[in-house]
Amino acid sequence: MIKLAPYWDGFGDLWAITSYSCLLSQRVEHPVHLSKWSVKSMWDRETEIRDILGNLDDGYAENVMVTAERFSTNSRFSVAYHHEPYVPTKVKWARNDGRIISYHVETSTTHRPDRFCDPWFIDDLRDRLPDYDFVALGKHHQSTIGELIDILSKSELFVGIDSGMSHVAHSVGVPVFLKHYGELEVTHPNKEYAAFHDGADLARQLSEASCLSRPISANVGGRSTTWRRSRLSHVYRGIRRRCARSVRLSLR
Repeated sequence: MIKLAPYWDGFGDLWAITSYSCLLSQRVEHPVHLSKWSVKSMWDRETEIRDILGNLDDGYAENVMVTAERFSTNSRFSVAYHHEPYVPTKVKWARNDGRIISYHVETSTTHRPDRFCDPWFIDDLRDRLPDYDFVALGKHHQSTIGELIDILSKSELFVGIDSGMSHVAHSVGVPVFLKHYGELEVTHPNKEYAAFHDGADLARQLSEASCLSRPISANVGGRSTTWRRSRLSHVYRGIRRRCARSVRLSLR
């Protein structure tokens, strides 16, 4: 019997091990028993794992058995072991003119600070792409995995950090742009993504990307943008965006 258990209980780890279990069960033509208990914390993750299985493409999940058995650390799994493309979701991305950019740039995890990027750069990206709606992804924004997948499938791209949201984006098939850090190639082996080092590098790459239906502005207000803003400026820009979006919706 093939036994697997997630070492960490992060959403990205759960997504990776669930996808890996599906692919392994097809390759060996035997059921894979996936423990609902993470080895590191022993938290019960059955609900999340079953939700992931329910949103993956039909035919992949039928031989994956979620079990209450607690497996030893010899059965632990890391995202670094998933060297194949992720199992696709039922709802998939297709090139579109949706004018939506989904993003995830903040997380509660504190290790590896070079993994994170300044969330203020999203404001500057909005200035460069005024015709787009920017949708934040995460547990505090979407109530179900299905809702998260639906937004990604309608987005023109996903931009953010190495997190659970980025692993879902791989399965949906949307173009992925990730903040570079030392372990990115380890946690996303053989996955398709573009890595950026800072806001200016991201803007340059987006100016050359074919996935955007609207061109990105090289300058804002006749000058190059900075990638950090004061808190007062951030509030003002948020009000301005909501007003502009209301006008666009009223004209549609």
